[in-house]
This record gives sequence, structure tokens and C-alpha cells, in this order.
Amino acid sequence: MQFNHLKLKGLMLEKGITQKDLAKAIGISAVSLNKKINGLTQFDAEDIVKISNELDIVDLKPYFFTLKV
Repeated sequence: MQFNHLKLKGLMLEKGITQKDLAKAIGISAVSLNKKINGLTQFDAEDIVKISNELDIVDLKPYFFTLKV
């Protein structure tokens, strides 16, 4: 099952946060974050919580749980 993370990428762009910056803020490598954002690996619960906190995401569903069609 693959999720659509375009909304997450859009929010990062809107807030001026690069993948490198976000990766550093949540304590993972930029390569790992890139793989997760692009659906090559999955976000774990800890990643989701940290990203939500960094980007002020309240409703997680559109960012992490919306399937690609």
C-alpha cells in the first residue's frame, strides 16, 4: 500500500522547510526522509509524531494516510 505524500511536500514548500532541514529536526538522515516521502520506505509512528510537531500538523490523515489512486 502506497500513500500520497504530495500534500506533505506541499506543506514543506509552503513553510520553506527543505527535506534536509526536516530530517535534521526529526533526527534522521536526509536520504531516509527522502525515501519515506517518496514511498520507498514507510514512516513509523515516531516519525509521524515528530514531523507533525515540526510542521504544526493537526489532522494527520491527509498527510500520512491518504492512499495513492
